[in-house]
Amino acid sequence: MDLENRIANICKEYNLEGIAIFFLESLVPFRRIIGHIIVFSEPFLSIFLNTRIIEELYELFYDEKRYNKLYQMLIDKDKGWNNLKDQ
Repeated sequence: MDLENRIANICKEYNLEGIAIFFLESLVPFRRIIGHIIVFSEPFLSIFLNTRIIEELYELFYDEKRYNKLYQMLIDKDKGWNNLKDQ
């Protein structure tokens, strides 16, 4: 399972889709900067996280297609929840 699916499933499990969508929308102007910060802080993050996860996070924030894929997955999961709530 790729990182986008894992993040979307965790957000769905804890009903955090709306907050995650807001967070991703607010980070759009800073998306590449965050990718560079992840690369810069990789020696420190590698103490706590696997380097594969750090690389995936970097790619997620640096690659616009992956970022938009996560955003769309969260919107789709949130719409599904709202449809169930309305019934």
